[in-house]
Amino acid sequence: MEHALLGSPMNLFKQRGEREVVVGNAGVVRILRCGAAVRDLKEGDVCLVFCVGDLDDYGYPRTILGFDSPGTMGVLAKRARFRHDQLIRLPEKSALSLRQWAAFSLRYITAYSNWISASQVWRTQMEDAFPHECHVVGWGGGVSFAQLELAHMHGCPATLISATEAHRTAINRRGVVAIERSSGSEGDERLIAQLLERTGGRGASIFIDNIGANFRLTMRALARQGVITTCGWRENMVFPISRAAECIARRTHVFTHYAPRKHGLEAVEFAEARGWAPDVAAQAFAWEDIDQLASAYINGAIDDYFPIFEVNKP
Repeated sequence: MEHALLGSPMNLFKQRGEREVVVGNAGVVRILRCGAAVRDLKEGDVCLVFCVGDLDDYGYPRTILGFDSPGTMGVLAKRARFRHDQLIRLPEKSALSLRQWAAFSLRYITAYSNWISASQVWRTQMEDAFPHECHVVGWGGGVSFAQLELAHMHGCPATLISATEAHRTAINRRGVVAIERSSGSEGDERLIAQLLERTGGRGASIFIDNIGANFRLTMRALARQGVITTCGWRENMVFPISRAAECIARRTHVFTHYAPRKHGLEAVEFAEARGWAPDVAAQAFAWEDIDQLASAYINGAIDDYFPIFEVNKP
């Protein structure tokens, strides 16, 4: 939504060829009506929004519902129309709340799919060292939060880097170590020293870089046979690298975009079985206050990783 409001890194109106766009690609909905051909869903089902738009021949998304996929309507609408493959029915009597599932729907599924790819790539060269020597590090975004917890649950040492105390506290509660990010060259050197100490001098095995604010520092922190992985972008779309250095160090770069449906179904099943889900605030923003939420988020005034809004009161 931030990208949509700012018109960066793409202008959605030009991208979609439409004058009006309803955004919003994460949430939970209740089915009011089904088309005659739908067999796997029924009226009254509560579903997670699986926000794929256009798919390639193998089921991987090219575009995203409620964002850059033409003709789609996002969850800011009071009522919306979805294809049946854009919804995943939630477990009945789920241990997780609907607000948790709403926060889960985009970021946690993205994190799950990226983790599957990045961890398997690292294991192609370092199978005997997984998971105990697979040090997973990430800059402090919401998807990184989810992915680092997932790495921790698989037995990997996991570390979050964040300048925000509330974010560090939140990840500490999940058993993941947090390192404070401070600005300036002294802060950079201190961060590298902490990461080397944490990883036994090797550096990060898998570095999750979804922000792109300091790619140079990410590269410095990466171990041999390391994997840099990203499933989105926020700053700096293009980075220079030394091809020779990357070859000699046998490093791999992994890029993923949301998830195929198989990963979405697996993520929901894993979350229900293992309690892998975000903590969410008791208070949700009203639909009428979403503009205030957007403004506060863009200006860095929201400490919560997973703010929730309600379009229709339950």
